[in-house]
Amino acid sequence: KLEGIHRYEFENWDDSQYKQIPILPTMEEVCHSAPPCLRSNIIQGSYKGWEHYYDIQFRLLREDFIAPLRRGVQSFLAGTRGRDLHDINMYRGVYVLEPVFTRKGTCFALFFDASHFRKSW
Repeated sequence: KLEGIHRYEFENWDDSQYKQIPILPTMEEVCHSAPPCLRSNIIQGSYKGWEHYYDIQFRLLREDFIAPLRRGVQSFLAGTRGRDLHDINMYRGVYVLEPVFTRKGTCFALFFDASHFRKSW
């Protein structure tokens, strides 16, 4: 677990810790209102090494995918419903079953009841 990840001082940051961060966000990450502590992409200058580069890029990419989910869930929890809910679509009874490895990368198999959806295919 990455307890205290939001409190790291940048100068004491462990660049190898990104290897322990799960791809899928935790409930705490999605429901926490404050954004995580992230370092900026280095545009001028150089990285300290490859782990420094991977750490920054992994965390920024992961936050790019988690931020809309966080906004949408917080909107939903605040009472927003229907077409006013942006960033996400809400489905009840959805389960992440397992990772599926394909030639194009890793996907996740999901289970949900689609019997109540209008069939437009």
